[in-house]
Amino acid sequence: MAGTTMVPERILRVIILAVFMPVTFLAVFFAAPAAMVHTVPMAEAKQVEYYLQAASEVNEKYGLEVKWQEILALDTVLLGQNFSQSSVERAKRLAAEFVQKEVVETEEVEAKVNVLYKQVPLDKVMVACRLSSEQKDQVSLFLKMIGSRGLVSDVIPDGWVPSGRGQFIWPLPKGQYTITSLFGPRVLNGVAGFHRGLDMGAPQGTPIFAAADGTVINCGWLGQAGRAIIVRHAGEFETRYYHLSRINVRAGQTVKQGTVIGLVGSTGNSTGNHLHFEIRRRKTALDPLSFY
Repeated sequence: MAGTTMVPERILRVIILAVFMPVTFLAVFFAAPAAMVHTVPMAEAKQVEYYLQAASEVNEKYGLEVKWQEILALDTVLLGQNFSQSSVERAKRLAAEFVQKEVVETEEVEAKVNVLYKQVPLDKVMVACRLSSEQKDQVSLFLKMIGSRGLVSDVIPDGWVPSGRGQFIWPLPKGQYTITSLFGPRVLNGVAGFHRGLDMGAPQGTPIFAAADGTVINCGWLGQAGRAIIVRHAGEFETRYYHLSRINVRAGQTVKQGTVIGLVGSTGNSTGNHLHFEIRRRKTALDPLSFY
């Protein structure tokens, strides 16, 4: 979840979809070179869910496979990268452009009329939306960025290590974790949603460090998060640590960067030992990788 940080040239950063004053849309969500941060659109994580929902409803209703990524990339251009005008209704209207109704009359003695629904390809939808050649190229570019995000291995090169030179240090010891799930849209158990943190698999009992100086504002059992800790930092930032096996701090306690605040576990809604790590600013989730 992102702020104003230096990004090493040697890595491809995950560009996220949350806003930090505001953070760039592709800087919330896509994998792309750091140099692209200044040329990409802006959208909040909640706004991305509009397109996930729209595609899901269209596909369920008509039995199609419309991709939410195509709807999102298209609207990025139609909105001129200004997502303040986005809405669930708008996303649904745009998703409907990918559906073509076709009436077929059978050649039987008693003719019957069948209604079929076919999926309209993205290139034809762009024509219907009267996009210029330049705008079509922009849609293709944004779509390519979305598609490149895929697997963790597609985003984080072999041998990558967090720089630790910014405001936040990495919350787990070097060499004792594996990043298993990135920040951004994902499908879990067949349900599309938005992952507001970074998941790192690690052995039970692995120490968890406070990412920065701050004050513990909440800790204990937090529903699906299991044993969890929330720390408030300067600049209206928060870091969150979920699914812990043990909590070493108490609410109201001041902690220094690097303090062991808890241990990795698998409490709450968890399928194995891991740390779910979040960085938020003014309650808005940002991509942790953009800070490293």
